[in-house]
Amino acid sequence: MGENPRYEGPLAEAISGWIAREDPGAEVVPVVMPAFSDSNWFRRAFPDATVYGFCPQRTLGMEDAGPL
Repeated sequence: MGENPRYEGPLAEAISGWIAREDPGAEVVPVVMPAFSDSNWFRRAFPDATVYGFCPQRTLGMEDAGPL
């Protein structure tokens, strides 16, 4: 996780730990969401907040999931 400083900290560690326990061998991969979400307003109200959209799935590859 050390390559992306924006994907570090207690929340990222909690997500990675949960994935490691629940689905050993799975990867946590940060992606950019090409849409708008409520996190925009949340981050404006709480500038120090860390906001991740956590969407675990194993049935679609990145090429198939990307357009969604």
